[in-house]
Formats: sequence, structure tokens, C-alpha cells
Amino acid sequence: MRMRKKFKWHHSLVILISFLHFSAYSKSYHSQLHMGLSLVNAAYTGPESGSVSIPMAMHFEYELIRSATSSYTFDNTIAIDSQDSKTKYYGTHIGGRYYFSSSNLNYSDVGEGTSISIIPKWRFYYGWNLGVAQVVVRSLGTVLDAISTILEYGGHVGSIYQVGKSWGVESKFSYMMGNGFSSVSVDSTVIQLSFGGAYYF
Repeated sequence: MRMRKKFKWHHSLVILISFLHFSAYSKSYHSQLHMGLSLVNAAYTGPESGSVSIPMAMHFEYELIRSATSSYTFDNTIAIDSQDSKTKYYGTHIGGRYYFSSSNLNYSDVGEGTSISIIPKWRFYYGWNLGVAQVVVRSLGTVLDAISTILEYGGHVGSIYQVGKSWGVESKFSYMMGNGFSSVSVDSTVIQLSFGGAYYF
């Protein structure tokens, strides 16, 4: 009976050491940072009507990976007019993303004399977004502007081509609709075409 207990104790120790060894040399990435430039076209109707077009807006997004095919997103877009250096459109959103015909997981494992990396070459996705935006609907001079605050909702599609272990080249198309809820209330449609990079970490 004593030898049997001793064998079980040593057997458990071997399993524990093997697990710790494996964990020390394996890594799975659970987040992505997306950065790029966007063409933003925003049209609005209501008490004020018009449109805003910014060809070089800045776009930032954090993606929290849930699984190989789904994730949460948190993004910001800042569209500054180069002529007067004013922010014409600013939007911040949360969302969900789903990958199809591809996996979003980046995994690597290094053992004794072996190295295994699973890195998807192409990734394709679609998703939804919900958030708040502000758009300048009328300029009142060099300093003051009439700004409408809008509740936005819509979706996006995109693709990422992996060029290294952590970096990928990305293109994304977004379509958002919105309803104003501020003192200057307008309804809006925003089309955004983004190009940039995606970084696993």
C-alpha cells in the first residue's frame, strides 16, 4: 500500500512539472491593436443639413479576442480638417467581431529543439458597432462651431493579411447611421474606409 501511494505521488509530480514546462514556453495572443488612416464621409439632415468629407482621419481600435472566431472591439475615429485644423467628426464605439473562413488566434510554442507557430495568413471578419459621435454641422467663425451629438449604430467588414509574427496589413469598411440627441439634433449617415495595420500582443 505504501509503494502504491508513493507511485501516485511521483506520478502527479511528473505531470505537474510537464505542465509548468509547457506553460513556460507557449504563448497565445489575446489582444490586437489596430491603427490606420480613414476616408470619412458624414452626411446629416435635420435643422442643419450638409456633409463632411475628411480623406485622412485617424482611426484607433483595441480588440479583445474571445475565441478563434469572435472578439470585442473598442474604437475611436478623429477626423480633423487640414484647412482650419478643426475636428469635424469624432466617434467612439464598442462592438462585436466575428471571423469567417479563417481563425483569429495567433499561437506559438517553443520546446526543446522544436518550435511551432500557428499564424493565420488571411483573416476575414464582419461585425457590429454602437457608440456616440459628434459632428460639426455649422461653423460660427474661427473659434465657435455648432456641434450635434449623435447615437450611432451600424456594422463593418474587413480583412487582414499577416506580414509577420505580430503585424498584419488591414482594410476595413464601416457603415454607420445615427440619431441626434443634443440641442442641435440631426440624423446622420457615416461611411468610413480604413487602411492600416493590426498588431498582436
